Amino acid sequence: MAPALAVVHGVTPLAESLTGFGVGVTIAVPLLIGLGYAGHKAAPIGLLGLCAVPWGSMGPGTLIAAELSGTGFRELGVMSALLSLPVFLGAGVAAALIAAERGDRARAVGLAVASGLVLWVSVTVANLVFGTAPAGAVGAAVTLAVHLLAHRLRHGRRLAVSAAELRALAPYGLLLGGVLAASVTVRVLGLDGTGWRYLASPAPWLVLTALFTLRSSLADVAPTASHAVRTWAHVGPATALFILLGAVMSESGMSGQIAVALAGLGGVFLFFVPVLGGVGGFITGSNSGANAMFAGPQAQAAAALGASVASATAAQNVSASLLTMSSPARIELAVRLCPDPPARRPVFVWTLGMAIPVILALSVLTVVLVG
Repeated sequence: MAPALAVVHGVTPLAESLTGFGVGVTIAVPLLIGLGYAGHKAAPIGLLGLCAVPWGSMGPGTLIAAELSGTGFRELGVMSALLSLPVFLGAGVAAALIAAERGDRARAVGLAVASGLVLWVSVTVANLVFGTAPAGAVGAAVTLAVHLLAHRLRHGRRLAVSAAELRALAPYGLLLGGVLAASVTVRVLGLDGTGWRYLASPAPWLVLTALFTLRSSLADVAPTASHAVRTWAHVGPATALFILLGAVMSESGMSGQIAVALAGLGGVFLFFVPVLGGVGGFITGSNSGANAMFAGPQAQAAAALGASVASATAAQNVSASLLTMSSPARIELAVRLCPDPPARRPVFVWTLGMAIPVILALSVLTVVLVG
């Protein structure tokens, strides 16, 4: 049971925060298969690890929502972290129910709640200390470290890591370590309002990480670039088009008209903020795309009602991110990674069955916090 929770709250969020586009699932599902889980369990558990998508790829989707709503990036990151508590708990509990045997489910649910709380506290504190971009990766890394420590205390032995495995992890260490070091340096030196703040952005560190990874042989550059382009082609154009659609909606005045219609619902609208966000995440399979389309109208409607724009935007961000795990593209990805591909419907039912009560919880929280 513990390994499954380590994947859901540690491995997958860490990989997704550093890469994005569902790459965390491509790591989680084979790992779960290797741990002995059959495909009908590995696929939904792997998808449940997409519980920290607001920080996926170091937060471009959250940044889009912040820009469209006029909310500070750090402020939106902190608020999104606070609202993610039911998401982390729901993902863990669902994974426990899938992985545990019937007689061990009560204990498994208890472990899931504890693991979810560790991730929630870690991500929230990381947002406050280091900023939003690296917060998901830091929180997931801390949670994974807690799981590894618990494993050592239970079994009395440490996990052996080979030199080859350390070399494979080095690029991720450079990326995360560079962003963290730059973020702390910029803040300590009071350079937040200057051009030096861009050093704390993931962008330059991604370039340095790519160069570091390819340093061993120039012969690797061409095939790696070709593979990267082919991989990007599966997700990049669709995401870019959704973002373009969001820009068109904003510039054409469509977002404003949607906001007027939503505000016309009165206080009832606040309950449906996470619902609309979730629909956007399900349709696009991307929190960047969903936020590009709906973060602006949701924020404008909240402002028209005199409600908290930051809280409403965070609810949009978290709910849109949550439903990406149930999108057809993510379901197909998880199923195809299994040597014994399970039926798609049960995998979809597990992810959506977890998401619906979480969305309802987010709706209640939104009414309380935003109103």
